[in-house]
Amino acid sequence: MNRDNLLNLVEKIILKAKWFPIDLSQISKEVAKKINTQKINRISSTIDILLQTNDIVIFNDNGEYFHKQNIIAIKDKIILLIEKYHNKYPHKKGITNSELKKLLSSNKKKKKKRVISPDLFQSILQNLTSENLIFYNLNFICLNGFVQNGIDEKQQKIDDFIFNYIKKKKFTRILISNIVQEQNTNIKTVLYSLKILNKNNLIIKINDSIYADVDSLIFLKKKIFDFIKSNSSIHVKEIAELANTSRRTISPVADYLDQIKFTKRVEDKRILY
Repeated sequence: MNRDNLLNLVEKIILKAKWFPIDLSQISKEVAKKINTQKINRISSTIDILLQTNDIVIFNDNGEYFHKQNIIAIKDKIILLIEKYHNKYPHKKGITNSELKKLLSSNKKKKKKRVISPDLFQSILQNLTSENLIFYNLNFICLNGFVQNGIDEKQQKIDDFIFNYIKKKKFTRILISNIVQEQNTNIKTVLYSLKILNKNNLIIKINDSIYADVDSLIFLKKKIFDFIKSNSSIHVKEIAELANTSRRTISPVADYLDQIKFTKRVEDKRILY
């Protein structure tokens, strides 16, 4: 096979890997399926040519490659999906990371979902942010310059109050009647706020009456993880001490961590799942 034919073949192989970067060994295997086994140095030099012509990029330090056409296509798709989301939900700040990834992976024409590499997804979001095309943080993603419309200021005030209330109280039981009275609202509005805050990954529902803000729960999980790594297991009393609260308060949280398979209960103690 002459150099031009090998160049075209290697480029097609990299171009075909639409959702995951591909490394030299994977490229070599695909080349071997099409033609007689090529020497690695021939394929390496072919990849160098594609890098020099700016057709492909090195994705990371592991020597994985990705075609620029695919990067452009994914970026365009992400922008289009966010724009459609804004049009559908103008009152929302933006789309969540998980929602966007789900939409990006869906394909109505094919039963099999296209699942993008998590590292590639994050890298493209960072790239779009650096190009000032999107605003991106841990809670939501929106187009740069997007302005929320149709926000109910009273509802927003209640949302903020409940979030701060949960953050201050941490893992204690939520008294909806107290919130209703303090905010001069109704139970339906409070339940709606809890649902929205939970959906936007700002709070976590432990059970029907206990919620926790995400940061507090992440911090507690890290403490529990470090404790178990050092002591092999942890008692609910020790979890309460780490959370600076009572055993009675923390017990439902410990059960929740079992349910999400972060910990596993063995008799009266917990170990990492």
